[in-house]
Amino acid sequence: MMKSTGKAVFTVAGITLLSKILTFVAIMINSAYFGASNVELGIYNYSLNLPNLIFTAVGTSITTIMVPSYSALLARGEKEKAKAFIDGMLTITSTLVLVLLIISYVLVPAALNFTLYKNDPYTYGYAKNALRVLLPVMFFYNINFIFTGYLQSNQKFNLAAAVSIPSSLAMILYMLFLSGKFGVSGLIIATFIGLGLQPLVLLPLVIKTGYRYNFNFDLKNPELVNSFKLIPPVLIGVSAYQINMLYNNNLGTFFRTETLIYLVQNMVLQTILAFVSSISAIYYPKLSVEWGKNNIKGYKEALADAINLLMFILIPAMVGLIALRFNIIDATSKWRNFGEENAYIASNLLGLYSLSVIFIALKEIFDKAFYAQKLTKPSAIAGVIIMAFNIVVSLMLKGGFKTYSLPMAYFASCVAGSLYLFVYLRKKIGAVGGEISVNMLKCFISASIMGIAVYSCVYFLQGLYFMGEAASRVLKLFIPMGLGVLVYFISAYFLKISQARLILNMLFNLLKGDGKR
Repeated sequence: MMKSTGKAVFTVAGITLLSKILTFVAIMINSAYFGASNVELGIYNYSLNLPNLIFTAVGTSITTIMVPSYSALLARGEKEKAKAFIDGMLTITSTLVLVLLIISYVLVPAALNFTLYKNDPYTYGYAKNALRVLLPVMFFYNINFIFTGYLQSNQKFNLAAAVSIPSSLAMILYMLFLSGKFGVSGLIIATFIGLGLQPLVLLPLVIKTGYRYNFNFDLKNPELVNSFKLIPPVLIGVSAYQINMLYNNNLGTFFRTETLIYLVQNMVLQTILAFVSSISAIYYPKLSVEWGKNNIKGYKEALADAINLLMFILIPAMVGLIALRFNIIDATSKWRNFGEENAYIASNLLGLYSLSVIFIALKEIFDKAFYAQKLTKPSAIAGVIIMAFNIVVSLMLKGGFKTYSLPMAYFASCVAGSLYLFVYLRKKIGAVGGEISVNMLKCFISASIMGIAVYSCVYFLQGLYFMGEAASRVLKLFIPMGLGVLVYFISAYFLKISQARLILNMLFNLLKGDGKR
């Protein structure tokens, strides 16, 4: 399994990483140019975060229930029913989104009452207008997620992973050439246009597969009815982390750190969620097929494979983010109007949010494991646990820890949710196997060695300056980062972690192929 999916996994991972880097570059430029304390930028981030997080949860739910239903119809050779299913999903969900948009427009003032913007007429009016401009992006998100589910069901993963690249490029180009003239207000419009491009990126490949849309509002279609019944529990399960991010962003307005929260959440949490979702999308059909064939051994092997791969990547990522948190913010964000105090707070937020990385991954892959079994209740319960922990712990800690209470509460909620799912899954199928505990221990050992090397390198470079301030900041990030990757890979190889050897073989085959050409 690992060898057969390795190439697809690392290709999707690379594309996802590139997409998120461009997204972060756009956010970084915004913060550097306007300043992290800019009120209008804070409103922009809040207004974009609201529809983004809401519909990421809804869209992920739609994709999750689509894939097994549509794939099952294709597997049975019922192409006409499969086509009608996609038509119905597009028609019905688009109609529901339009209704949701109308309701949202009415409820915008009520939503703002939960923020600090309500206390000032200017910020209240600006936030109301920004929200009403950006809320319609939910319509684009809906089409985007349905196209993504359709392509994933047809074993086409790469383009879906790259879908955010055009919107990020649109925002970057605006900031470079037009931001001085039109400010944050123009950024809002540029963002709307950029997000509108996302489904258009997928459309050519969708058409190439042979799909042509036909209006279908058949509410009695059994496949659609069964799928829509699953959305509420799936929505609770997949939306927990997004709702927590939205809650944290709201609470951040009271500490005047909403821009920093938005920056760090995109840098760490959104990137990790996107990465894990891309990887789990590859394993999800395999888990569904093996469970459907009652091949519990094959199901466990696929699950162990996914967990081992994610831990191999995310354990060192967590250690690296913590070790390099100051260097990351210094090189990426502390420019122009960002400020020393904002850089210090953002660095600490980054380190604290990074603690959640492993548990986010475990929760997401456990979710897919249950959905493959057509079980939605465990993930729904875990979602409630996660949201409850986040709210309760943040309220308990906010008096003493201020804005740092938000990542601390987020971490506690991630641990609680993933542990609940782990215990439930173990009771249902027994031990997963695949030497997961041993592999995780080896990854932690390798990451610890890497962390020592990175800290030592950071300390050594501290007093050195290279070709100007900008070059110094960038090199002080990438030199220890490169060293860390090398040390981790070497340590993992000598500890006989299979993923390290797989990467080495892939690189060797790639070089060998280049040599032949």
